Amino acid sequence: MIHPRRNLLFGRQAGILAAALILLPTLLGWREPGRSRPKAKQIAAIHGVVFLPDGMLAPGARVSIRTMPKGKHWTAYTDQAGDFLQPVPVKPAKYRLRATVHGFAPGEAEVSVPGPVIVDIFVHLHKKPGTKSRR
Repeated sequence: MIHPRRNLLFGRQAGILAAALILLPTLLGWREPGRSRPKAKQIAAIHGVVFLPDGMLAPGARVSIRTMPKGKHWTAYTDQAGDFLQPVPVKPAKYRLRATVHGFAPGEAEVSVPGPVIVDIFVHLHKKPGTKSRR
């Protein structure tokens, strides 16, 4: 006599084995002859950090990014660590960045993105003219 639990267990094991055999070529990267592998998508981005005049990070800063000469425009905001990341077109281009935070004069920077890379940049805000230091 066949025990019902053993059949159930064997049935599950057989299903797992069948699924593994079907997925094994995919998991190992094997493919049919003549079938090409999909190309990886190229990306480009500007990653930056915005600093206050005293060297502290600037969370919530608004960063305007514009192609030079005037063209496309993006807006990014810094996170709690003062970081922002803005994807841009992969083609080589030059960008002007302007970071603003209420109570400070804007900080500006220029950056060139040569192609499919992530470029890092630091933007420093300035004291507004006529304001006293907090220290």
